Amino acid sequence: MGIRSIYNNVIMNNMKNKLEKNNYQKGFPGSRFWRSSSSTPKNIGVSSKFTTGFTLIELLVVISIISLLSSIVLASISNARVKTRNAQRYQDMKQIKNAIELYFAQNGFYPTCGGSGICESANLTWTSTSTLAIVPTYISRVNNDPINGWYSDGKIYSYMYLRGSKKTGVNTYTSPGTTTDYILGMRLEDSSAPTYNFVNSSYEMNYLDGN
Repeated sequence: MGIRSIYNNVIMNNMKNKLEKNNYQKGFPGSRFWRSSSSTPKNIGVSSKFTTGFTLIELLVVISIISLLSSIVLASISNARVKTRNAQRYQDMKQIKNAIELYFAQNGFYPTCGGSGICESANLTWTSTSTLAIVPTYISRVNNDPINGWYSDGKIYSYMYLRGSKKTGVNTYTSPGTTTDYILGMRLEDSSAPTYNFVNSSYEMNYLDGN
């Protein structure tokens, strides 16, 4: 073999190797440099648009779903808290009424409230033994309303006791009565419940109890 033939073979082999390397980089099969998809490096022969992360639309959808779920959870928590406070109010009314009835059974009349006959839990006199005289003989303590005062809805939540008035219906009473009559009132966190003025327009109640 002459020098020219050797030279030509070297040139042809170099060109063939370059061609096959180009085919490998472009992802063309048939080259001895080509590999299957399982062994091909991630970025060879794959368009960059398939290797990017989330699109803007996908992110907006995810954010919307998270916001919706958060709103549902917060609403559920709020409703649960309202139900818990209302349940506490009913329990407190029951305990206060039992103590008042015990007082009546021993004394023959219902307790006074600082001479006025009116007690309300948003006032400090509610727990005073000199006013609502059922503590500690008939009950260890008189609980306040869970909110006990003005709330964010613009309403007063309070317990009220009124001696000398008589309950005449589910949400009605008459005044004045006698020392053997009384009513208890409270406001529930229930927009569907009827309201009425208890003593004056500042105290709207939607639950009455009494003798």
